[in-house]
Amino acid sequence: MTRYAAFLRGVSPVNAAMPDLKRAFEAAGFTEVTTMLSSGNVVFTAPRATPASLERRAEAAMTKRLGHSFLTLVRPMDLLRELLASDPYLGFRIVAQATRAASRVQGALTRFRGATGAAADTLARVQAIAGKLLTEPVRYGKPGLQAHITYLNGMTNGADQKIGRDAIARYEVLKREFDAIAAELAGVLGAP
Repeated sequence: MTRYAAFLRGVSPVNAAMPDLKRAFEAAGFTEVTTMLSSGNVVFTAPRATPASLERRAEAAMTKRLGHSFLTLVRPMDLLRELLASDPYLGFRIVAQATRAASRVQGALTRFRGATGAAADTLARVQAIAGKLLTEPVRYGKPGLQAHITYLNGMTNGADQKIGRDAIARYEVLKREFDAIAAELAGVLGAP
């Protein structure tokens, strides 16, 4: 027997009483059924089967017991535990850091524009950092590190599967590159 989680779209206490929802899942032949608060999330036990077949069974039982069904996504609990252990939101932290660094660089470029003397040296160092971090401001410009980080984040956090080794390896490379740029930026502009 396998433990599953079902995520139901659009369920609220107004359109589905949780005890009725629980009975619908039990009528589908699922055991150890628990509804999670009034979220529309249901945890249950069933013999191993494809998520699609379990979704169809749950939706059919809801239609029969409740008079309507809700879009249902079923995933094995083991898969969800693996997903959480892989820290799928890891990329969000680096995206925010890269965005803050890009804002600091853009602000410094504006602040030091036309600078002379020692400030001109600072401007040159900030421009060198901008060349690595920011996307060139021309059509089809070479993507900067911030664009790579944002792209990888979007690709991995929009996935409904475990993130693969290639994506994790790419994240580690981008993180090292970003850490080096952030240290360089702190050396030029001081700590944020």
